[in-house]
Amino acid sequence: MNCYQASFNIGAVEFWKSEIYLDRNSVLLEIENSFEEIAEQIEKFYIYDKMCEDDYTEVIGMYKRAIIDLKKQGSYEERDNELDFFILEQPIWENYEQKTKKIRKQINHNS
Repeated sequence: MNCYQASFNIGAVEFWKSEIYLDRNSVLLEIENSFEEIAEQIEKFYIYDKMCEDDYTEVIGMYKRAIIDLKKQGSYEERDNELDFFILEQPIWENYEQKTKKIRKQINHNS
């Protein structure tokens, strides 16, 4: 079983992240429902740090493209503006023993 969480970064700064869900589509739904909140965080970062206010429209365009790419591929990267949007997929372990068994099985399979 896996859990999912979206993380939006500018450079090394995480400026927004979703809650953790068991369903990947729930992450995408939270991203879409948080559009204004996320856009506001992007605007604050860029206007004060890198861009002028006129460039905000370009950033919103990148954000919209990022949502499309997240749905298709699970990640989005805009190198020029250092934007990284991605969905983290992590296994949920019942206990440590379950995790170590899975790792050992993968190592033996790859050998």
